[in-house]
Amino acid sequence: NLAVHGYVNADGLLREFASAVEAYEGDPDDPRLFPILFNLAALYQYRAEMDRAVPLAGQILRIAEADGDASMRIAGHAIFGSVSAFRGELEAGLEHLDRAIEIFGREGYHPRGFHTGVHPAISSHTTSALLLWLSGRPDTAVARAKAGIAAAEALGQPYVRAFALFHAGLLDVWRREPEAVAERAREVTALAREHGLRLWLALGTCLGGAADALVGRGEAAVAGVDAGLEMYRDLTTPPVFWPFLQFFRAAALASTGRLRAAVEILDAVLEAAGARSGAPYLDFYLMKGDLLLASGGDPRVSAGLYRQAREIAAASEARMPRLRAQARLARLAMMSGGPADGELAELGRLYAAFDEGLRTADLVEARQLLEAAGAPA
Repeated sequence: NLAVHGYVNADGLLREFASAVEAYEGDPDDPRLFPILFNLAALYQYRAEMDRAVPLAGQILRIAEADGDASMRIAGHAIFGSVSAFRGELEAGLEHLDRAIEIFGREGYHPRGFHTGVHPAISSHTTSALLLWLSGRPDTAVARAKAGIAAAEALGQPYVRAFALFHAGLLDVWRREPEAVAERAREVTALAREHGLRLWLALGTCLGGAADALVGRGEAAVAGVDAGLEMYRDLTTPPVFWPFLQFFRAAALASTGRLRAAVEILDAVLEAAGARSGAPYLDFYLMKGDLLLASGGDPRVSAGLYRQAREIAAASEARMPRLRAQARLARLAMMSGGPADGELAELGRLYAAFDEGLRTADLVEARQLLEAAGAPA
């Protein structure tokens, strides 16, 4: 059911796992609790309920480290790394995900009993690829995503392979590489059709719409994303994907000139995320600022959004979104005709800290902006 239809009866499963944990009166770090705790934490994570997943992830990792079983340790580091990163601790999360990948490469993965969610070693690859991008290591991120796809192919599990391909495509959206996004979308949808994976057919279709948006095929982008969302709504699906799909839809609408509708979508996602709108949501602030500027809005409002994104990025060690925000602030300062030296100096400092990915679109644009202003790059 998970592979074909999505997260069918997720609420029922969650209640059963939670009841089992509550009813257990023995040692809270008993290894026999591990599969139940892991399933419960995975469900909370896919429901984007990170506050509930965090304490469970800590308990899971304690049990895994005490037991010493390699597969338990992979799962423990995977879940703890993921929830740590999505509450704003990027580097700490990456350390755990790297550890999961290291153990998997050395000892393999042989789970104890049934578990929900995707293979933890594959999810460690895909999640860490996105985190590596956010932390300012774009080339390493691409290599990690490709390694995740290769590992998924070696497993021979279509669902897991579709998972890896979709997340590589999401990374390519962030990298603004439309040809790569389109190729990943084709791979995901072809695999989904072949194996009847309805969830991945919906997500792959949305990804294809995002590729069209990147190259300005506006109406095709809207049609693609809306078709994927229609499929997605017919499933019992993990809410964790929803913000990214809404980002695709906002980008698609913006590419047709429907800027107000796109801003409304971004506002709705940010309002729903609330205090959780950390590093993974930074592009929402940046896109909103861009759209308000494009629609003739007050530049000071856009500048406020860029500063907010910059502050969140700095707090969570997200160097790439921080560079993106700073480039926008520097460009705004130059356009205003006022003093821009401070913003340009900060952009130059951020740019100089990158030691890879210098051909990435964001770094190329930052360098060009600095050169145009006569500032050191």
